[in-house]
Amino acid sequence: MSMMRANNRHLIAVPAYNEENNIGRLVDALLDHVSGDDILIIDDGSSDSTLETARSTSANVIAHEMNRGKGEALKTAFRYSVSEGFAGVITIDADLQHDPAMIPAFIDMAESGFFDLIVGRRTRTPNMPIERKITNFGLSVLISMFAGVRIRDTQSGYRWLSCDIAKKLRLRTSGYDLETEILLMAGMLGARIGEVDIPTIYSEDAKSHIRPVRDTIKMARLIGSSIFW
Repeated sequence: MSMMRANNRHLIAVPAYNEENNIGRLVDALLDHVSGDDILIIDDGSSDSTLETARSTSANVIAHEMNRGKGEALKTAFRYSVSEGFAGVITIDADLQHDPAMIPAFIDMAESGFFDLIVGRRTRTPNMPIERKITNFGLSVLISMFAGVRIRDTQSGYRWLSCDIAKKLRLRTSGYDLETEILLMAGMLGARIGEVDIPTIYSEDAKSHIRPVRDTIKMARLIGSSIFW
């Protein structure tokens, strides 16, 4: 076990699709904790002004010419983090439902050297939609069983991933199910998975790109297929 990584730079990766109202505010908040050089926005073929707004900030920006899915945006971020020599990558959603103030907590845990993957565990709150509570609980139980390690919030996209592990993942999915695929593959690789408590934030005007029924079915199929990996 390596206790301290030689390079302690961590990329903040932000997949963004039609987030023109949020992306500027998010970058401003991120800059309280990291420099623009350590922020990467992946515009996933937005049809609004997300790309133009992102390029007006000090963050790095990669644009997909067409919408390819959150999973493809994350894979772009992982390739970038590895090629640029980062120690790890923190993924954070663009809809302001992940608190940038938690970045130091992720980095502190990452630099302990004890973990390869750290998942932000949201606290259950009364305003958390009931369908999300049910889906999250059920999928967390299943994914934990197949990954071989207890993960209490498998649907949280606020995470830190070691670039050493990122290089070993052979990811095949392209949508929201990629986040499930990462947990399953990381578990099978024997990755050390930890958790950090994060606040639960639900904005009334935030629009979710998740389609609960379709995406839950996709994730269930993925979990089943992992038996044959």
